[in-house]
Amino acid sequence: MHYVEMQHISKRFGTVQANDDVSLSVDRGEVLALLGENGSGKSTLMNMLAGIYYPDSGSIHIDGRHHNLWSPHDAIAAGIGMVHQHFKLVPVMNAWENISLGEKPGRGFSNPIIEKKRINKKISALEERFGLVTVHDRKIYDMSVSEKQTVEIVKMLYRGATVLILDEPTAVLTPQEIKSLFSMLRNMKQEGCAVIIITHKLNEVMEISDRVTVMRKGKTIATVNTSETNPRELTGMMVGESISLEIKREQSFPEEKPVMELHSLTTWAWKGNLCLTI
Repeated sequence: MHYVEMQHISKRFGTVQANDDVSLSVDRGEVLALLGENGSGKSTLMNMLAGIYYPDSGSIHIDGRHHNLWSPHDAIAAGIGMVHQHFKLVPVMNAWENISLGEKPGRGFSNPIIEKKRINKKISALEERFGLVTVHDRKIYDMSVSEKQTVEIVKMLYRGATVLILDEPTAVLTPQEIKSLFSMLRNMKQEGCAVIIITHKLNEVMEISDRVTVMRKGKTIATVNTSETNPRELTGMMVGESISLEIKREQSFPEEKPVMELHSLTTWAWKGNLCLTI
C-alpha cells in the first residue's frame, strides 16, 4: 500500500478531457517526478490532489484512508501542500507572517510579541530539521525568486504537510538555486516526506527522482524506476514515438573553400593633418 494513491481519476472541463482514468502513487521518503509535455494534464491532476479541483470520477487515498478533498483546506488537513509555479504570498508582509498566515489564534488574550516568538521558534525548528534557510523579518517584495520559493515550502511544512507538490519548481531558478532546492528536497525525503515534482526537464528527473510517472494527452502512460530508465525512453513515452536526442551540426561551408578573400585592398586614414595609406 502506497502512502498516497490516486486511482482512476478523470476530469473534464467542458469539451476538454483534462484527465482520463489516471492513476498515480507516491510513498513516504520518495521523490516522484510527474513528467509530460505542456497540456498533458500534470497540473490538473495535482490540483485535484491539492483540493483546488474535484475529480469527476476516481478516488484518493492517503495513508490507507479515502479522502474527499473539496478544498485546499481539506488537503492541508490531510497533510498535502502544494507550491504553485506562481507563488501565493503577500508581498507587503514578511516571511514569518506569510508562513503563519491563516493560523487560528489561541484561546483568550494573546500577546503579539509572545506569538511572534512562538511562531519564529517553530519556523526555526522546521528549518533546522529540513535544512532550510529563511530571513524571518524580510519582506516578500525584497526577496529573490529562490527565497520566495523557500518561504512557500516552509509555509506548507508549518501547516503540517507530509506530502509536498512542486509545480515546475526550477522554471525560473539559476543553476546554483536549483542545486540548493534539490538539497532541500533530499533532506525532506530523508525526513519521510513524500515529494511530487511536476516537470518536463529530463536531466532534473534523472538527478532528483526515485520514480517517474509519465503522462500524455491526459492519460498515464507508465510509472518506472528512475534507475531503470533513460532520457531517450522517457522522451518516447512523453511524445509517443522514438526520438533522437543527438544534435547534428553540419558545417555551413566546405572546409576547402575560404569564407572570404581580400586582394590588393587600399584604404585612407586621417591622423591629425597627415593622410596615411594602409
